[in-house]
Amino acid sequence: MAKKRFYQMERRMQCNHKLHKEYVHFMREYINLGHMKEDPTPGQVHQWEVFLPHHSVIKADSDTAKLRVVFSGSARGTKGLSLNKAQFFGPKDDDVKFPLSARAVSKDSYVDDVPTGADILTEALELRDELIKLCDGGKFKLRK
Repeated sequence: MAKKRFYQMERRMQCNHKLHKEYVHFMREYINLGHMKEDPTPGQVHQWEVFLPHHSVIKADSDTAKLRVVFSGSARGTKGLSLNKAQFFGPKDDDVKFPLSARAVSKDSYVDDVPTGADILTEALELRDELIKLCDGGKFKLRK
């Protein structure tokens, strides 16, 4: 699957030099930020190795980034394993420490958004504070 996706993207970029330039810039930035690195042992198969397919999307009307790269963590590789299935989930202590926000994240989140709320202001403020603490514990910074 990895080669097939790679060849599809390669063909797209041969026809669109602007896309190629923006995509290369994105990938270099990802490497510089430490989000990915070259495999030091290419050709060797590791027990928990998974492929994270991605594709580019062009948003012509965007004022900020025209190119957006979309990753598909649910796509299965040749071993039938996806990144989503290969992840290890930590203890459920957060359900006890932060009951409101743990429920909101598990039930109300969509991709990287948590569109949730409460019926009364005091509960909404408590939910907000819990979400901040919960996400901070995982080194995720909330915005908006």
